Amino acid sequence: MGKAPVAVARAARRAGARVLAVCGSVEPAAEVRFAREFGPVFPLVPEASMAAEGSRHAGRFLGEALTRALRAVRMGEGRRRDRN
Repeated sequence: MGKAPVAVARAARRAGARVLAVCGSVEPAAEVRFAREFGPVFPLVPEASMAAEGSRHAGRFLGEALTRALRAVRMGEGRRRDRN
């Protein structure tokens, strides 16, 4: 997780924007850390071990991840989180 994406996520939350992450893949342990900074996390491939397959089918996987992300936002999962 780079410093720039985290800084952007924090600034967005301070401004009251919804924050979520769409990424290539994420290990289960890292997903918890990412969720603290970004809120909901939507990987393109369900497991990091599938990264090669993700490269071959990137367009399809990106479309599916964005569909899941947009559904979550509509259902309220991507709402602004408390600033505690």
